[in-house]
Amino acid sequence: MRYLINIEYDGTDFAGWQRQKNAQNTVQEILESAFRTVLREKIILVASGRTDKGVHALAQAAHFDSVCEAKNLPSVIHHVNCLLPEAISIVKYKPVSAEFHAQYAAKKKTYRYAFYFSEALHPLRERFSFYVPLRQSINVAKMQQAAAVFEGLHDFRAFSSEARTVLTTERLIYNVKATAEGDNLYLEITGTGFLYNMVRMLAGALLEVGKGKLTVDDLKRMLDNGERGDCVFKTLPAKGLTLVNVIYE
Repeated sequence: MRYLINIEYDGTDFAGWQRQKNAQNTVQEILESAFRTVLREKIILVASGRTDKGVHALAQAAHFDSVCEAKNLPSVIHHVNCLLPEAISIVKYKPVSAEFHAQYAAKKKTYRYAFYFSEALHPLRERFSFYVPLRQSINVAKMQQAAAVFEGLHDFRAFSSEARTVLTTERLIYNVKATAEGDNLYLEITGTGFLYNMVRMLAGALLEVGKGKLTVDDLKRMLDNGERGDCVFKTLPAKGLTLVNVIYE
């Protein structure tokens, strides 16, 4: 049988989702170990995609194959969750067809980058948000207006760390929304897929727009020619990034 699970995790203390030779503390490896203990069979999880070190997930999707019968799945998930650290939990699960593939069947993904604006750093918010001191005088309205520039099919070579290692740097972005809630700003981006560090770079570029150091025309120029030129922005820390949703037909 093949099953689909949705996993929520706080990625702060993990080396990312994907199992790695030199990193023991990955979400995938911890989950697979718990499944092996409960089911007493080798379980390999295939995720919708990897999340990097320090990145969080509200609904990472992954499938696995097992001889376990569907009627026993609720009990299996319960016992697996009991073995997991508090930072990882399976929140949904269901049987799927043998042809289903968590990575290849994914049609859209939504990532969220979180900022908070304050006079002082807040330790309890630091795990999941990027602190922007109020003294920097950020124009949030400009950030919100500029976010829509990224919608559509574009070459995001200027906003990626892997431009030389992928076949194409073109990506289709369906929606980009910057929502202000009190002293928080949430940047949500939905697309077919993303380049390495792409969302964190887009968030960094928009922050520079808010500071008045980049303009909408600068963003358009980078999308058009694939080069940063004299435009300067940072890849923001992983802690502010969360995989919010994976959409299947």
